[in-house]
Amino acid sequence: MATTIQFKRNTSAPGAGTSAVVGEPLLYYAADGSRADLYVGHAAADGSHVRIGALVDTGDVAGDSDQKIPTQKAVKTYVDAQVDTADALSELSDVSIDTPGANEILFQTSANAWRNYTLSEAGIGTSTAVSTNATNIATNVTNIATNATNISSNDTDIATNATAIALKAPLAGPTFTGTPAAPTPSEDDNSTQIATTAYVQTEISGYGTDVLIDEFSDSWRENSIVKLASQDYNIIITPHIGGMSIEGQERAYLYAVEKFKNLGNIDE
Repeated sequence: MATTIQFKRNTSAPGAGTSAVVGEPLLYYAADGSRADLYVGHAAADGSHVRIGALVDTGDVAGDSDQKIPTQKAVKTYVDAQVDTADALSELSDVSIDTPGANEILFQTSANAWRNYTLSEAGIGTSTAVSTNATNIATNVTNIATNATNISSNDTDIATNATAIALKAPLAGPTFTGTPAAPTPSEDDNSTQIATTAYVQTEISGYGTDVLIDEFSDSWRENSIVKLASQDYNIIITPHIGGMSIEGQERAYLYAVEKFKNLGNIDE
């Protein structure tokens, strides 16, 4: 079934006095045949119409209308104009490119402009140097990984050494435990070298005495000389058999008096 669209026809352009139905098409055809326009009713209140031709931009799309629809010709005209005004590298605002040469690269300079430079101009060097640098970089990466492993190993060694150092005696005023040993000085040594027990035995060939401190007390067996004599050192202690020194007599008398007093519970 065919659909028929009817248009009102008017021989003059619609104006304020023309009645309008919203959405109703109106064909204006000039009496002299010079033009024909299509209108659409826009508002019934004031009889206004919108010319369809006014919605189409047939120019160069130079305006910024958000209502007009550009024709194919208008789009092509705009694009051609843009291409004509920026059809060379020199016309671009952020480049300064000469005629490209062999072995050149596109390089961004410190001024944020693109230039075609050789490797040398770009500060990169020749292709051989780049290859060598790449090899060196790979070697450095391997070395860095090796160094990282060595550093980790060194950290472990440092921790182990720190533990061992903590067990060492200080140089000033050390306190030894266990059985410390030292070199035995030579015979008749008179230096500040440590005298070992072996050295003492070589220096003391024998010792004799008949007077001991506290020899008349009950603790005489704790005397250090008596202890050494009991360990088979070459020491002779003679008792007071035939006589005493004045000091020995005084001590013997005092010892006897104290014993007597203790036996008889006699006060002073």
